[in-house]
Amino acid sequence: MSQNFFTGAIPQGITELKKLQYLDVSGNRLSGLIPSDITGMRRLTYMSLSNNGFAGRIPNLTGLWQLNTLDLSANQFYGDLPNLPVSLRNEYFQHNIFSGNLTPLKGLIHIKWLDLSDKRLSGAIRGNVLSLRGVVHLNISLNRFTTLEVINYSLQGHRLQVLEAQGNHLKGRLPPNLVSFVNLTTINLANNQLSGPIPLEYGTKEIFRQSLLTRRTLKVALQITVSSAQRMLFSATGDKDRLQNVSGTTYYIGPIYSLVAL
Repeated sequence: MSQNFFTGAIPQGITELKKLQYLDVSGNRLSGLIPSDITGMRRLTYMSLSNNGFAGRIPNLTGLWQLNTLDLSANQFYGDLPNLPVSLRNEYFQHNIFSGNLTPLKGLIHIKWLDLSDKRLSGAIRGNVLSLRGVVHLNISLNRFTTLEVINYSLQGHRLQVLEAQGNHLKGRLPPNLVSFVNLTTINLANNQLSGPIPLEYGTKEIFRQSLLTRRTLKVALQITVSSAQRMLFSATGDKDRLQNVSGTTYYIGPIYSLVAL
C-alpha cells in the first residue's frame, strides 16, 4: 500500500487484523492519529508510516512485542518519545517534532539503528543510551542536547560504531571515556559549543577512523584519519587565515599536544 495517494486516517478496523505481520503505508497522504489500540496487532514485525501527514502523540507501543522495525519518519508527531517494545531493532523517527529526553530508550537492548535526528530533544545524552549493547549507529544530530555523558567503565561488549551528534548545544569538554567504545570508528560532534583541550586519550587510541569536532562558534574542523600511515589532517571551516600553526597552540582549539601520539 506504499507510494500511492491514499488520504484520510488509518481506519479503526485495521486493528482487527490480528495476524498481520507487515504494515507499510509509507509515501501516501494519510493523516490523523495512530489508533491507541494498534498495540492489539501483536504479530506485527514491521510497521512503516513514514512520509505522510500523521500528527499528534504516539501511543504506548510496548504491546507490539514482536516488532523489529518501526519507521515513523517525515510526519508531524510531537510530544515525548513513546515507550517502545524491547524487541525493536531498527527505529526511524527523524523529521518529526518530538521533544523531551531519551529516557524511554534505555530498555531497547536489541536495537541496532537509532535515528532521532532533526527534532527538539534536549537535556543530556546519557551513558544509558550510548551504551545500549545492540546499537551500531546512533544519530541524534540537529537537536537541543546540552551535555554528553559517558559512563566510566569498560565498554568492550558494546557495538556502537557511528555516533552523530552534530548540530546540538553541547557544552563543556570532550569526555575522555568516549574512547572506551572499542568499536567506535566515526564521531561527528560538529557545530556544537565544546571547549577546552582535546583529551590525551583521543591521540593514544587508534579506534577513530574519522572524527569531526568542529565548533559552531569557533568554526574549526578537526579530522583524524587513522590509516597505515597514521596521518592527521587539520582543516578550518571558517576563516582559513586564522589557522596558521597546528604544531602548538592555536587560537581555535587550544593545546593539541595530546595528539602527538598519532
